Amino acid sequence: MVWNIAGNNAAGTAIFYKKPIRIFGSQHYCHAYHKYAVSSAPIFSPEGKLIGGLTIIGYHFGAHPHTLGIAIAAAQAIENELRSQKALDAVNTTSNNQKTVISNIPEAIITIDSQDYISFMNGHAKKMFHVSTPSLEGMHLKDVLGAINQHFLEIIDHNESISDMELRIYTRSGSGDFTLTCNPIISPDGSFTGKIIFLSGIKRARTLVTKMIGAKAKFHFEDIYGQHPAFLKTLE
Repeated sequence: MVWNIAGNNAAGTAIFYKKPIRIFGSQHYCHAYHKYAVSSAPIFSPEGKLIGGLTIIGYHFGAHPHTLGIAIAAAQAIENELRSQKALDAVNTTSNNQKTVISNIPEAIITIDSQDYISFMNGHAKKMFHVSTPSLEGMHLKDVLGAINQHFLEIIDHNESISDMELRIYTRSGSGDFTLTCNPIISPDGSFTGKIIFLSGIKRARTLVTKMIGAKAKFHFEDIYGQHPAFLKTLE
């Protein structure tokens, strides 16, 4: 039922003028449609482009005066759903980008809520603590790190902010020295909601510093002189 073929009709006219319209009985161009009352409303994309329309058709003798309003409301509901879907897609894209960025940060990153329950742990942190569970959300930090890291847990609990504190972390593969940075997570209304923890291996940091400043050994074993047998054996 197109406007320029079937003449005046609600579906085609609503699309042509991009406005809601109701056409009743003999207002239709074609005599075959004179027994109908038709209400139509255009549907627009989130960008404002006309993408279709919605039409409600019924016999004119039983037509309800609010039918046009229903058509408009239904069309707007579709538009709202399209906008919601677009916003959700944008959020998912942003979330995926953030996860990609975080996964490529070489430091171990852990976020916890105000009760020390884990809300996020990146791949490097999972690898450090030998965690194979796909999802750690909702687990307590102590249950993941173990009682052997009680000192670390106490530091997190008793300090609001920590910057580059050196400490030792124990894992299944042994122990390692790390620098700890911990900052509070504040919600938009100013309330404390948790903490974000960064752990960076000291060995890696020293390697980076060495590369940056170009430090190289100035002395080698062959530069060392001595006569004591024990000393010579050590050099070997």
